[in-house]
Amino acid sequence: MHLDVNELEPQIACPHNVDNVKPVSEVEGTHIDQVFLGSCTNGRLSDLRTAAKIIKNKNVSKKLEC
Repeated sequence: MHLDVNELEPQIACPHNVDNVKPVSEVEGTHIDQVFLGSCTNGRLSDLRTAAKIIKNKNVSKKLEC
């Protein structure tokens, strides 16, 4: 089996169920109050490192619950 994932868009789970998944483009610009990175079985360390690199030296609202 060969899968070309180049056309796949990153997905994001929306409240209040992990099955409520949408392409990032559908929720881009939505105000958020809380962020959770991981899954019900916890995120991989590589995922957490990637996220840390993305937000390094960026401002995160003090109102955001992480």
